[in-house]
Amino acid sequence: MPIIPTRQHSEASDGITKQLDHGDKLDTINNTIDALIQRYTTATDDDAILKSTELLDHLSYGYATALIIRANAFANKGNLKDAVKDALRAVDCQPESAIGYLTAGNIYTIQGNMQAAMDTYQYGLHTVLPSEWFLLYERWKAVKIQRDQKIDFISRLPVEIATNIFSQLRDDGDTLITCTFVSRYWRECILNQCPELWRTVTITNKAFDSPPPEAQLLFSTSNHVQHLILNDASEHSLDKLIDMAENDKLSSVKDIEIVTLPRLIKRHMALVTQLRRRLTNLSIMLMNYEPDDDQTTFELHSIIRLCPKLQYLYLQTRATVVYHPTQSSYQDQYPLLGLTIRAPRLERRVLEQLIPLCPKLQVLDVYDLTPGTTSLLYQQCTQLRHLAVVDGYHLKGINSIVDDNQDLIGLHSLRYTKGNTTIRKLIPFLSKSNNTLKTLELRIRELDEGSNRLAHLGFSQLTKLNLHMGEEHLPVAASMIQHCPVLEDVALVFGGASVTDEFFASLIMLPRLRNLTLSYICSSSPALGRFFAHLASRYQECKLQTISLKDCDGVTDGVLRALADITTLRKIVLHYLHDVGIRRNVSDH
Repeated sequence: MPIIPTRQHSEASDGITKQLDHGDKLDTINNTIDALIQRYTTATDDDAILKSTELLDHLSYGYATALIIRANAFANKGNLKDAVKDALRAVDCQPESAIGYLTAGNIYTIQGNMQAAMDTYQYGLHTVLPSEWFLLYERWKAVKIQRDQKIDFISRLPVEIATNIFSQLRDDGDTLITCTFVSRYWRECILNQCPELWRTVTITNKAFDSPPPEAQLLFSTSNHVQHLILNDASEHSLDKLIDMAENDKLSSVKDIEIVTLPRLIKRHMALVTQLRRRLTNLSIMLMNYEPDDDQTTFELHSIIRLCPKLQYLYLQTRATVVYHPTQSSYQDQYPLLGLTIRAPRLERRVLEQLIPLCPKLQVLDVYDLTPGTTSLLYQQCTQLRHLAVVDGYHLKGINSIVDDNQDLIGLHSLRYTKGNTTIRKLIPFLSKSNNTLKTLELRIRELDEGSNRLAHLGFSQLTKLNLHMGEEHLPVAASMIQHCPVLEDVALVFGGASVTDEFFASLIMLPRLRNLTLSYICSSSPALGRFFAHLASRYQECKLQTISLKDCDGVTDGVLRALADITTLRKIVLHYLHDVGIRRNVSDH
């Protein structure tokens, strides 16, 4: 039986008034209650609560009707706690009337507390008037049947389907943890039958200081964990994890990410020591570095030698990074495939000492490359495919191998993101790898005699191009794009340059272009609108799916209309634009 809606007090008033007729009430109270019902037959829940409360403050006897009205209003607003209180107060006022028991039982049913609803009805069967006994008994019997027929649908499903349902909650940790407390079967299924849900676990600050469910569940799922993220974990949490590792409770961990303060790095490394035999990926980021920590040094050799199966190492710190191998370690070779060191205070000879010991290195991401390091890369690391250089004062070291007739080591990706060198110094490097590069990111500050060579240097395999240049580089960029026939992803940042039709013509000629990002571009002329209109007219050939405009001037209503007419688009990103017709066009298209 559903709760009587307070917005239909005309229907409720008849039933409520009939119940009141069984009691000997004063005529004045009955008249007051009748006036309440008549006056608020169309009242909202808030009005019903307000006026019922006012009436309750003035009545000293027989105000069960006002309590029932307010209980229904509370229930409709979702305030079940106050609703059941008012319903039980109505029962105390009129124990011989069934309306209070029915209202309280209905609220318990909504809460899912079937036993409390049955107890309320059963208590009322001993006190209500004989004329209402059968109504209450029918309601008690219906709730009993509903309770007895309650089905755990998960337990009726095959295990494969049940685990597939729970696997949809892998990105909603709170709901997943709540499900483990529904029933023993659900808990068993989630913890033991769905190991993929526990592949990645994040431990934050004070995770073990209080008893959150995720910390408790870690003890039950520890052998499923493969990726452990320590995000500012407290010392107490680290001690708990170390104890678990010592008891072989984290036996499957292969990947650890550490974000911590310098003062706690030793405790983190103690955990790494316990898990070192299986580790393949290790990421360390030291945050909030203080000037008092200037004496801190990071011994790279101890980390690499500690983990015999380590393949990828990421290190970001402002501490001094050193490499002091032992005499015997010069004969060792490490299985490192990827090395990222974001450390401005990296000693110059660290890479020169380390690279010869990593012949399988495929990914290298550093601030700078010295001439000695560059030569070692090409001589020792024949499998290098991805190279990122944040700052490149010493890229001239590449010139030492320009006379070699063989191509460079087959690079697939090059990121040169904070260049202080000129194009001329990059030409030897790019010309040796132009037939293998698939991703190229360049940040160039000034033109020189190498610009023409860069403009006509074709990249036959390049699919992703990211250029950060000034306005004077527009012709060079346009020519580069024309000589990259298979480009699919282009991102251009020109620092407020005015882009013309000639430049956009180079983009139109790309038959595979799918993603385009334009940042800090001024297009006060209609060139940008004409570019989008041309793409829209070539709907049979155009494959563009994503366009991002970031900090661009001159984006007018006409530009946005032309953009909306490109039928192949699946995603449009507008970021920090001047509000010229954006709201209207987004809503229209």
